[in-house]
Amino acid sequence: MAAARRDILALLRQVEDKIASSIVENAVAYDGGGNEVLNKTGDASEIAITREEQAKLAGASLIHNHPDGTVASGAAIRNIPPSVDADLDLLLSCRLAEVRVVTRRFRYFLKARHDPRYHEQEQRVLSIR
Repeated sequence: MAAARRDILALLRQVEDKIASSIVENAVAYDGGGNEVLNKTGDASEIAITREEQAKLAGASLIHNHPDGTVASGAAIRNIPPSVDADLDLLLSCRLAEVRVVTRRFRYFLKARHDPRYHEQEQRVLSIR
């Protein structure tokens, strides 16, 4: 792994650790070079991201927390909780590289294939780690 990518991953982990226990929703995004392109705080159940902010997110890694502890599970992916479904929508509509979601106890990462050969429904087949 290149040193620059390791540095970016370390930065993402620091932000995850910082916001994991927050009682309000936070969203922080970095482009592929490690430059912050978004840093917002919402309330206990949501965070609003404007169209102008969304336009800056293509290709970025977005770190976001769920204060209520909602997580995705590979076994339960067909019964996606609303907060996780919103993360999927953000991932696809903003063409993010990934969405990294943290709670007090869990972390999960959503990635999609942004490929015009795939129908939108097929793009919802994600790797959840």
